[in-house]
Amino acid sequence: SVPIIVDIKDINDNPPIFSSDQLEYFIKENSPIGSVVGVIEAEDPDEGENSKISYSIIGGRDANLFHLEVDAGKSSARLISDTEFDHETEKTVFQLLLRAESPPLRTDIPVVVKVQDQNDNSPQLNDFRIIFNNYENNFPTAPIGRIPAYDADAMDVLSYNITYGNN
Repeated sequence: SVPIIVDIKDINDNPPIFSSDQLEYFIKENSPIGSVVGVIEAEDPDEGENSKISYSIIGGRDANLFHLEVDAGKSSARLISDTEFDHETEKTVFQLLLRAESPPLRTDIPVVVKVQDQNDNSPQLNDFRIIFNNYENNFPTAPIGRIPAYDADAMDVLSYNITYGNN
């Protein structure tokens, strides 16, 4: 009898795997260009060279607003903003398509970036008047008018401090 050593070599038979079907990230409005939006990471159960993953943005309507940075030897990439985002514009959700590749196998995944509102707008209050009649012994107890204040920040809750003058 002769001992035999069998060395089984890994073949690249597993594509990269993400932990979900879609990646979702948030960025605060007014974040400077070059801000890290999120870290992209997939897993490849193969071994050695067959487990190495490269990432790229391959499409999506907003692909030109982002790029990827990869550190040598790391299995992840950082999604970086190439523009400033403003929550008070009509567009607050951005979409792109990302590819994780362990050649020749690959996995494509949609990425959604949502802009978070920051309190960056002052409340606006134009001059106004509320005129009401005050009848003797009949002081109003219900609302007598509406204060026409506006704040462009979607999440702001306005509070009011009313003072009475001698005008």
